[in-house]
Amino acid sequence: MADTSAPPTTDVFGLLERRGFVQQCSNPEGLRQLLAAGPATFYYGMDATGQSLHAGNLVGLLAMRHLQEAGHRPIVLIGGGTARIGDPSDKDEMRKLLSVERVAANAAAITAQVGRFIDLDRTIVVDNAEWLASLHYLDFLRDIGRHFSVNRMLGFETYKRRLETGLTFLEFNYLLLQAYDYLLLNQREGCRLQIGGDDQWANILSGVDLVRRVERVEAYALTWPLITLADGSKMGKSAAGAMYLDAALVPPYDFYQYWVNVPDTDVGMLVHDHVIVGPRDVRIRDIAQQQNIPRRFLEQILNDLKSAGFVQSRRGVAGGYRLQRAPDEISLADIIRHLEGPLAPVGCVSVNYYQRCSCPDEAKCAIRSVMQEVRDAIVGALEGVTVSHLCDRVRDLQGPMDNPLDYII
Repeated sequence: MADTSAPPTTDVFGLLERRGFVQQCSNPEGLRQLLAAGPATFYYGMDATGQSLHAGNLVGLLAMRHLQEAGHRPIVLIGGGTARIGDPSDKDEMRKLLSVERVAANAAAITAQVGRFIDLDRTIVVDNAEWLASLHYLDFLRDIGRHFSVNRMLGFETYKRRLETGLTFLEFNYLLLQAYDYLLLNQREGCRLQIGGDDQWANILSGVDLVRRVERVEAYALTWPLITLADGSKMGKSAAGAMYLDAALVPPYDFYQYWVNVPDTDVGMLVHDHVIVGPRDVRIRDIAQQQNIPRRFLEQILNDLKSAGFVQSRRGVAGGYRLQRAPDEISLADIIRHLEGPLAPVGCVSVNYYQRCSCPDEAKCAIRSVMQEVRDAIVGALEGVTVSHLCDRVRDLQGPMDNPLDYII
């Protein structure tokens, strides 16, 4: 069970805005007032189309957690009913239909994963198969279908795009079913807010409209932007497939490497909506503005090398460096010994590249001790290995090269 014991946030809508969770909102000022007035009930839906959530779902899970920590009541809706149809949003073709048994197994697995991010003891968990599976079709068309305009539905981007590739009548019903979920949760639990990714805007807004028409109360829609990284890839996807939150599907090391390899320019954006700690623990805005952290780390290394006499600046070339001494005279071990800033052992509470261990008793810091051993082992292994050797190896792999530092600048 997730720990959600942090003190409540008085302006949670402002917090969501600052962290980048707000792309579209049906009534920003009205929702701000609703959330400020006291505990509000909201819901986030996830169709059980897979056996695990993936990294792309983290934004929604953390949005729920922020709202729960602010004192609001979440409803987690597992789409065991809608998963039997498949959401056409952001899809070029119809989803593969799953068996009822497969959907039920997926729903159970997803529910367990959600409990790692929010407090399920203070959460309502529902499966829309409970009410959708037993719907009477004629009654549904008469009572619910009459509130929807086909002309308006065809105007939504999802349907306009799918009309070019083919849209089944089965998928065309999906919007009505999701809107009905919102209405039923409003009637049962007083739910007045649905959150989701921006590809869900049409579906959520249709639910807002249905609640208004049937119950005569204002409900709200809030979506966050769909995250696309600088390299064009979708958040949570890799060359090997989806980055699932299940260690049996994606090894923890692969999951870690996915985050390490995120493009540098996306670091600031991801800090905003993928961390839980508040401004007292991490200066989120300051970190988010550091759009070129690895580049500045490299510049610090090069400055240290320059001061040690290993390299000199190349005149007329911004950020360019040349070796000061012959490549066969420079040992890589000597270079590491001179990098007292970036490569010095760090402690367990360091928050930047250059800060040394700040433990009360530095000598007893276990992490510092391990890092020192690793550093010593690296230095020992590189004794006698010169920059010239490195050039030869890179040349074997990549072809001729002029200046080895050009390859890392």
